[in-house]
Amino acid sequence: MFGGLTWVRNTTTLSISSSAHGLSNGDFVIVQNMNQNYLYASASAVGTNTFQITGVTNSGGTSGKKGAYIPAFKVSSFTQAGATISSPSAGDVQLISAKVSTPTLTGTTFSFTMPTSRENGAGANGTLYNQNPPIIQAWALNNGNQNTSAVITLNTSSNFNVFQVGGLSSLIKSMIKVTF
Repeated sequence: MFGGLTWVRNTTTLSISSSAHGLSNGDFVIVQNMNQNYLYASASAVGTNTFQITGVTNSGGTSGKKGAYIPAFKVSSFTQAGATISSPSAGDVQLISAKVSTPTLTGTTFSFTMPTSRENGAGANGTLYNQNPPIIQAWALNNGNQNTSAVITLNTSSNFNVFQVGGLSSLIKSMIKVTF
């Protein structure tokens, strides 16, 4: 967590000062103690010691000296077949859990592609023997029932950071939670 930061809000743009933060445009952060708390947003107009968040609520405080943020993961790709989770450019974060609501599936699988790094990841996930497979739970959103047939399949020859959830019901939306 990066704290004790100065910030200024001008209408719906939040400007944050954080010395040598290392973030890149498009990295996500969770903002605390600024005009909003627990705001999950994308960094833009990134400079060496500053960045902005646009689209914040045009209410609350307009400046402060005790702001904080945590670099956060983002979903960089989402299709009917799966989601790719990407880590931020800076910080040292670990993904503990994630929840995805799928579109109406035409198949019975959904894949999670995770970062392969031990830092800014969900485990090393670079070889067969250092995979960190998640524990999964799935629910059918048409009736709210837990899908106890959902299982994780590990890749055993390559792509050790891809975890396929099988046993999903086709032609309905599902909610899937993975815990690492």
